[in-house]
Amino acid sequence: MIKAYILKNIIAITSLLFFLVIGTLVYANSFDNEFIWDDDDSIVNNTYIKNWNHLPDFFTQNLIAGSGQITDYWRPVLLISFALDYNFWQLNPTGFHITNTLLHIFNAWLTFLFLRLIARTNPSKNDTKINRLSLNEDIIPFIIALFFLVHPLNTEAITYIAGRADPLSSIFSLLSLLCYTKYRLKHNPKLLNLSAQSWLYPSSLLLFILALMTKEQVILLPFIIAITEFICISQSLNKKRFFRAVKMLLPFFILSIIYLSIRLTILDFNDMFSGFSQGESYDNIILHRLLTFTYVIILYLKLLFIPTGLHMAREITPITSIFSLPVIFFITLIITTTKLCIKTWHTNRLITFGILWFSIILLPRTNIFQINRPMYEHWLYLPMIGFWLALLYSMPIFTEKFTKINRLPKTLQIKILISASIFVTIIFSSLTIIRNSDWKDAIVFYETNLSYTPNSFIQHNNLGMAYANNNEFEAAIREYKLSLAIADEYPQVHSNLANSLLALGYASEAIIEYKKAIEMNPTFSIPYYKLLSIYISQKDIYAIEKILTYMNDFFPTDINYLYSKGIIYFDMGNYTKAIDAWQILHNRTNSPEIHNLIKQAQFQHSISEKK
Repeated sequence: MIKAYILKNIIAITSLLFFLVIGTLVYANSFDNEFIWDDDDSIVNNTYIKNWNHLPDFFTQNLIAGSGQITDYWRPVLLISFALDYNFWQLNPTGFHITNTLLHIFNAWLTFLFLRLIARTNPSKNDTKINRLSLNEDIIPFIIALFFLVHPLNTEAITYIAGRADPLSSIFSLLSLLCYTKYRLKHNPKLLNLSAQSWLYPSSLLLFILALMTKEQVILLPFIIAITEFICISQSLNKKRFFRAVKMLLPFFILSIIYLSIRLTILDFNDMFSGFSQGESYDNIILHRLLTFTYVIILYLKLLFIPTGLHMAREITPITSIFSLPVIFFITLIITTTKLCIKTWHTNRLITFGILWFSIILLPRTNIFQINRPMYEHWLYLPMIGFWLALLYSMPIFTEKFTKINRLPKTLQIKILISASIFVTIIFSSLTIIRNSDWKDAIVFYETNLSYTPNSFIQHNNLGMAYANNNEFEAAIREYKLSLAIADEYPQVHSNLANSLLALGYASEAIIEYKKAIEMNPTFSIPYYKLLSIYISQKDIYAIEKILTYMNDFFPTDINYLYSKGIIYFDMGNYTKAIDAWQILHNRTNSPEIHNLIKQAQFQHSISEKK
């Protein structure tokens, strides 16, 4: 039985083993890389993933609530994956990197399986076989999956641990697509010879729900399923087939609507459409955001072909004129691809499918509703599949027009394609291995990024933090001051600067910076505790009282504030105020530890009264 299964699925099994070897070789040099950037909030400082008692919080709180931070990302399944990694590896980043790599390898394999499946729904009269492998149904899907596996753009989703939302959500999305497609094709034995497997459709819905709980962008998956239905499955529609297809698709769209409704109400943590400020023109004028996207598309296409100069948090200058070159190029591109789709509709619908796949998944990145920066490299993680799909299946059109390759024997053409693909794979793999080293540690990472974006105040601040963590406080101070010189917008930078000044013994200068941070954001709690620590060391009772009083206006019921307030007053010998603070805390938490502290304070108070 096992032997028969292996023989039947030899191509699928062999491809999985091949992807496992290649993927491991390409990403192996990332396994020793450290935690970087959002890894701190998502993993290192996230108390939720370190204790399974917080599992309910995964589903009710934002992604980084366990780090005391706020974001509008709600990704409970992603948190579960981090918690599982932490359970096995603690804070050893190697384990997290291995998980990301395995997820990516599995996605490449699922891509191959899905593309083989839909290619069989689109048989070509000009298809060629070599060693029993079909060009359209086996070789091209394999090449697409291989390019996806080794492309350097994907390092932002794989080498960067916090980028896991992309590969993890993609697994659920691709599995959902596979289940749906197999279920819908099961009545066509000429295509697949599948027996009726009723579990496939509900599994597809369940996998879609899991994908939604991993990354927000998956809300568009029903549209991808829809183009799969109408381009690859229900190719010749009559009224009965159309309504059956709509009936199959409707639950997916209903789930998307329910998800969006919940995210905009109950689970809207930080204004879902607030976005990142990119300047008044970009922020306030929708047309400028759409025009800017035309330039972003040009950059994406360039990076797909020539993936060099890769870096995070790109600075994009807004496009404000409809007569700019990027806009003209984009319009030309739209006209050209539309003509291509019309020309190839009856001969190879997979070209149209790939173009629509690429376009639909990138649709939110137009920032019609400003929800993020203009561009990130990892946003091409899934769209990339559609790009290579459209390009490789349309290659015969271009080779026929511009070369004489089509005059060669079919088997020789396939060998040329395979040789060229091997060459491209080697180039992409080499660039990925090199790019992995840019993520080695925080200092290397931010220095690399700043070589491309020297005016990024956020990255100067982050580089300063990296230096501070390495006890290079003078270098840290230099970076914080550069950050403030570029844009004095974040109180955290003043607080970070104060930390490094304090580490070098400049308490007076540190106090000034902590106070600036508080002035910018009175609800930013860290500077208060730092000031308290300084004043306690200086035994400045008046300053301590002043800070505690000020904190009471903003954090009257905060657990950390009440606990610290009690400790400070206890150490100062003011047992009455210590008891008052801890009593409020005990009423909130009913903690045995706090109860014992109250008893100690009451005992010390009684002794002091007798004196």
